[in-house]
Formats: sequence, structure tokens, C-alpha cells
Amino acid sequence: MLKTSGFGWDDEEKMVLVDSEDVWQNYIMKEPEVANIRGKPFPYYDDWLVLFGKDRATGELDESATEAVENMNLEE
Repeated sequence: MLKTSGFGWDDEEKMVLVDSEDVWQNYIMKEPEVANIRGKPFPYYDDWLVLFGKDRATGELDESATEAVENMNLEE
């Protein structure tokens, strides 16, 4: 989002800035799951950067609880 034209970051308020309603509406048409973040501050953003850095969940290595137990048993 922040690399998209029409968006910015308010480092004091820790929130996404949007240049216009048109920019916002066009963006959420493509990414409806982010519709609720407009105007929402992220007060722990700096802490999240320390904790998570550039790590991102991809789901590639996900496993259920049952699979996790089975895998632990295999490792023993």
C-alpha cells in the first residue's frame, strides 16, 4: 500500500495517509480486507518492527496441531 501512488505514512500518528477518497475507493476495490484501517493508528508499529522485522507469514510451512505432534514424535 505505501508503495502505491496516493498513499503515505504519518510517523507521528503511526497511520496510513490517503491523498483522496478516490484513491482509497480504488484501492479497497482491489484489496477489500484493508477497508477498516483508514484513519486507524498503529501505536505499536515501532515495537512490531523490532519484533518481526521483515518476517512475513506465507503459510508455506503451516501445520495443524495433529501434524505438529506427529512431526515431533518423528523427530524423537
